[in-house]
Amino acid sequence: MLQVSEHFASQCSPVIGLADDTCGSVTRADIAFLTPSQLNDLFSPGGLFADMDGWFLHQIEMNACGVKRYAFYDWIMANADRTVFRAAVDPGMKVVGGAPMMRPFILAKQEDVINQDYWKVVGGAATGSYTINHPEAAVGTTTQGPLTTVTGGTRVIRVNNRHNIPLDPNWFRQRDVLYLFNKAGNGVTTQGNWRVIAAAVDDALTYIDVLVASENAGSNAPFDATPIKGVIIPGINNVNDYEKFCQNLPNILNQKRVPFWLQTSRWSRCIDSEYEVVYGKLISSNAAFREFYAIDEAKRNKQDETKRMRDEINAFLFQKAISANQTMALWENLEAINTVAGDVIDVNTSGKLIARRANFIGVKEQLRVCDRVIDLQNNPLNLLEFLDLNYDIARYRKTAGRKVTDIDWWMNTTMRSYFHTAMMQYYKDMYLDQARFIVEINKMSEELGVVYDSYMVKRPGGIRINIISDDFFDDYFDEFDAQSMGHVGNLILNLDIGKPPNGSIYLAQIASNRRAYTTAQIQELAKIDKTYLCVMENPTFRQTLTSETRTVVVECGKLSAWLDGAALTIPVTSSKSAPYSNLY
Repeated sequence: MLQVSEHFASQCSPVIGLADDTCGSVTRADIAFLTPSQLNDLFSPGGLFADMDGWFLHQIEMNACGVKRYAFYDWIMANADRTVFRAAVDPGMKVVGGAPMMRPFILAKQEDVINQDYWKVVGGAATGSYTINHPEAAVGTTTQGPLTTVTGGTRVIRVNNRHNIPLDPNWFRQRDVLYLFNKAGNGVTTQGNWRVIAAAVDDALTYIDVLVASENAGSNAPFDATPIKGVIIPGINNVNDYEKFCQNLPNILNQKRVPFWLQTSRWSRCIDSEYEVVYGKLISSNAAFREFYAIDEAKRNKQDETKRMRDEINAFLFQKAISANQTMALWENLEAINTVAGDVIDVNTSGKLIARRANFIGVKEQLRVCDRVIDLQNNPLNLLEFLDLNYDIARYRKTAGRKVTDIDWWMNTTMRSYFHTAMMQYYKDMYLDQARFIVEINKMSEELGVVYDSYMVKRPGGIRINIISDDFFDDYFDEFDAQSMGHVGNLILNLDIGKPPNGSIYLAQIASNRRAYTTAQIQELAKIDKTYLCVMENPTFRQTLTSETRTVVVECGKLSAWLDGAALTIPVTSSKSAPYSNLY
């Protein structure tokens, strides 16, 4: 049996667990880091612990770096399954991780936590009408620009960032998936998934042209096939462990608004020993460098991990099938993943078929298939119909044999305040002046730090409705609102997140992989080239690679609901003559 104590110290246990007072409610969850003894009990039986060893090691590093926690992310991870799905994998199948590759770029003194996470589309063109030319055309025309090739993609989109961070094409790395949101003429919310093929910045550093390929053929959900405007949020890439993929992601230096690039690598980091020597001397001897330019490895890791957590939430919610071939009947037509051939050495293992490339399917797409995604099309939420939906959810969960005392809804802070106003009107309409109520608002969950309000209503009777806000939903709405499409970013989500049997939506972590290399060590070089037998020291590089294999499981869509496109206004409390089906 593997001993957790061999890997981790108790004060740094990286995995969070929970005990629910009631099924599926964050407001009554007791969340804490697991102790080494609990980790042993959970992960050691059957040797399954070793499958997640790489992920655990990464988490302990990030915990030591003091990474900011996001309540919604912690709620997802606290309910992640790490045993059932791994145990169900066919023993004859080699599990290969597809982890996001994160590379740092250092930039400015103040870090806005959402600066690099939301981008606006300012133009677009078909690849056939795009001309490679310098100097580039003005922003918005997208008929010519800095890309050196437009092959392998279906569209070119021109993007910018409204937070004025310096533009770098590495914000859009090859194989990254982008979620592009827009609104149709009738107010319908559209979401398209696009894979990055290439990106380039214009000479004046005023925009980035991104060559993208569509990943929308596997979904019937509405999307903008010819995007020239909208909002982009990034997801994670789809890269197998057997493929070559090392691209730096820029970081933001939060010490000064002056660009200062430091190159490293993957959900990984590459460190040059000579750089560490020079960097160390500058830190110790140069006060100005220390104050305005220095950012140590722990802080870089912290920035990378903070962004990775937000990207993980995006993928958990919005990911789609990679193509129309991602079905049981056609999966063998998916893109092949083959082993890599080295640039210098061929060990006769290159070109071997390892797997077929597929995306895990996010929560929204799985709920959409179950008709649990409702677009309000910029109309005010109807509170009475909303309460009917809560009644249906409570009935479904009870039918599934669940204990139901609470129903949680996640939304942005402003919508939560408007909801409270509507509830006061609801109580007045339902009970007139015959009753008095004490309603608690702005309550705080000590474990996760989320703010929520709780309400009891006539229907569903005996069920407490919790309206919860979190920074993720505020940031999401603000970016869409800045582009005059706030209702598209007004998410109202009831997600039955929890490990079975206490929930029906969860992230299943199947395996992780981690490799750490130190190259150009003098002892190894001497074995290959006798010249190095006469050398005592040589610069080295340290490279760490981490991956994770996972899927998103929605066991029963009826137990949850996803509301899109509600107008950011006070929900109406009047009944309507039309059938109650669209929530407005």
